Amino acid sequence: MSKKSEEEKKELEELLKNIDDEESPRRKRRKKKEKSKKYRYFFEILGYFLIWYVISNISSWNIAFITKNFESVIPLLKLSLGVNIISNLILLIIEGKKTRSLILSISDIFSIFVFYRLYVVYPFKFAYLTGSVFVDQAVRFSFLVATIGLGVALVLEALQLILED
Repeated sequence: MSKKSEEEKKELEELLKNIDDEESPRRKRRKKKEKSKKYRYFFEILGYFLIWYVISNISSWNIAFITKNFESVIPLLKLSLGVNIISNLILLIIEGKKTRSLILSISDIFSIFVFYRLYVVYPFKFAYLTGSVFVDQAVRFSFLVATIGLGVALVLEALQLILED
């Protein structure tokens, strides 16, 4: 074997070793994506605390379009927010698709109850602001659509949980 071919072989082996040592671009993107999900969970938790604060104090703000019926929705809203806060804390700590699907399914169940309760009770009167009942009908209908959408999401998350290996 010539000296030149031995050098080429060593260079090739060294190059292959360096390639094995470096992370692939795909692996780097996956790590970056996982890190960005962690930020997302953190900011969702902050958002939920902000919503908790608003819900806890909104009754004392005397907002014209919020009716007294809102008081009956507050406990369920707080329960759902608490579940979502705990869910995001768990997702910050524990990784995995099955864990995520399970946690999201549980959160979806509570969110379904909240939107259905908002649809049934409908604690708003936007007609005070707009002079038209159309906005009230549209918002109430959106609560129904959200309830159905969350039901579909729950079924899909449950299927993903069951079918995932």
